[in-house]
Amino acid sequence: SIQSARNECDRFLEHFSPWRWLWSDDINEEYKSFLASEPTLDEFESKLRSFGKVDAGVDELEPRRQISALMLQTGGLAQNLKELANKWRESFARELHNQAFQRLEALSEIIKRTMKKLNREVADGDIDALGHVMQTLQEVRERQGEIELEFEPITQMYAILDTYLPNILDKEEQDARSMLQSNWIRLLAESETRQEELTVKQVQFKRNLIKTVHAFKRDVEKFRKDYEEHGPMAKGIKPSQAVERLKRCREEFEVHGRKKKIFHLGEDLFGLPHQQYTQLDQTKKELNYL
Repeated sequence: SIQSARNECDRFLEHFSPWRWLWSDDINEEYKSFLASEPTLDEFESKLRSFGKVDAGVDELEPRRQISALMLQTGGLAQNLKELANKWRESFARELHNQAFQRLEALSEIIKRTMKKLNREVADGDIDALGHVMQTLQEVRERQGEIELEFEPITQMYAILDTYLPNILDKEEQDARSMLQSNWIRLLAESETRQEELTVKQVQFKRNLIKTVHAFKRDVEKFRKDYEEHGPMAKGIKPSQAVERLKRCREEFEVHGRKKKIFHLGEDLFGLPHQQYTQLDQTKKELNYL
């Protein structure tokens, strides 16, 4: 009977119910839910693998079924199910690719920026440059373990993508991926080279710093004397002269202030006590009042 055939068709269609989620669930919402569970990379790969299992399950279905006078062909439905499963797999894999690329890009930028800082020229007497490079060397030592821990997940992510989303990488990304490890090794080698180079220079830098600080103290005394005698608060000058002198003194103070910071940096670098410049501090207070 017609009802009997209808019932048998319904029972046959139930064979496809395990894959109902392929067309009824929302990919974006399911991905958000999956990501909220904070999956490991092994779990992410297992998820991608599960989409691939749809093909095998669909292939086991009967290609056709005779029901009464009807011949049900499942080829088109099976193909659609495979295409949906592939859509799910690609969507999840592209999200993984976004994560992998962001981490690759961030780590590559850190290495590039650090190499640039390490290669800064340190001329004789340039305490600021010396301190800059020495601080960078310290950062490399402190962050080496943290940075190297980043290599494994990035490598694993791209290995998963090679399987489930091949040919997604453009040439620039492929080059960054292949050069990541070698660039890091090159950075570590450069760090050792610069450390040895600057260790030799430090002794002479320290001597020069002490001499320069003594000369700066005399310069501060000279600046203070000129400020008192020819500054904006000197007696008998016109308001316009006071304004002009205030501008000049502030500019000169800024120059002395920058030098003071550089010398303090050098003193920190070599473990020396900070020299005090009471006259410079007094001038700063007075300039702030004007």
